[in-house]
Amino acid sequence: MLWASKVAIVHSVAEMNILDSAEQELQYCGYCPKMCRHSCPVAEVSGNESHTPGAKMDALYQLVLGNREWNEETTSTMWACTGCKHCTIYCKHESEPGVRLIAARHEANARGVTHPALQDYPERFSSRQKRLLKKVQEDLQKWAEKKSPVAFLPGCDALSKSPEKVAETMQLLNSYGDVRLAKVTCLGYPLVASGNKNDFSKHSNEAITELQDTKILIVNCSACLHTAKEWYPPQNSFAIVSLSEWLLKAKTKPVKDDDIVYYHDPCYLARYEGEIDAPRNVLNRYAEVREFSWNKEDSQCCGGAGLVPKTMPETANGMAKQRLQEIASLGGGTVVTACSTCSFMLRSNAPEGVTVHNLSDYVAEKERKDPTPEGKAI
Repeated sequence: MLWASKVAIVHSVAEMNILDSAEQELQYCGYCPKMCRHSCPVAEVSGNESHTPGAKMDALYQLVLGNREWNEETTSTMWACTGCKHCTIYCKHESEPGVRLIAARHEANARGVTHPALQDYPERFSSRQKRLLKKVQEDLQKWAEKKSPVAFLPGCDALSKSPEKVAETMQLLNSYGDVRLAKVTCLGYPLVASGNKNDFSKHSNEAITELQDTKILIVNCSACLHTAKEWYPPQNSFAIVSLSEWLLKAKTKPVKDDDIVYYHDPCYLARYEGEIDAPRNVLNRYAEVREFSWNKEDSQCCGGAGLVPKTMPETANGMAKQRLQEIASLGGGTVVTACSTCSFMLRSNAPEGVTVHNLSDYVAEKERKDPTPEGKAI
């Protein structure tokens, strides 16, 4: 069972045969002269030809045709993908290897096959969510207990690695209107990426129940933002917006100086959700915004998605290093991104002279320098 189109898996998982919906894509990729080869950061960093989009799709096609058995070895390349969708930008047929390969993980799991690094992953995911919720209750209770129909979901990496930054973001958001911290710590993207659709269905239903009194959910993780917009049922009681959209509408106070920042586009925000201008427009209130050579829809992936940091950690870190190499070659500088996972991956792998900020952290820091409230509440 592979989901290859928008399926309301929160309620039920449709019985689908990938040959009914993706056979043409698999054939195109198998016979294509590989015009997208250069766009796959996993293949570029690993140096493994079997990790190129065409090779991964051909390996999947052989499984679908029954020419190979589904086992750990034959399914290994489907885990060498962040789902970043960069290859699709260069595909004349608009094939989506990232979507297909992540869908294939669900089929593999249904057949009892997973990546060795993801054994018992749903249980590990659940344990992590409990730890993060405890962190919210212990360190951020003030914000979680606020009464407001607007909630903020900072992302797992933000809660886990920098709860003090989450508190600063809450302070910033509340300077423009009442916002509470969501008691849901993740919207379930890791379960999607790990191929555990039944566990995702259970988790997302629990999240919807917890958020039933929410009217607007502000999300600071681009992958979870896309997950909620794509796979949560449309009849949700809450609207889902990105943090950059919210900050743009808040009309935060411009505190522009001589700062120069380079903006990194998160894959799931830029390519899946088409959000290009909002974060740049927010940043333009505070600094001169410059671009990476690979930018906007053509941005390179930081390595944080698709659970590649768990299945191929060296490659994931190499992707982040590769992304920042350009800024280091210019003598260093400040990089800002609008996703908690991207900021964690890039910050963890930043070379000397390169600093990395999440968008909310950067805005909060700027506004602390001149706290006069001239922005417009929303």
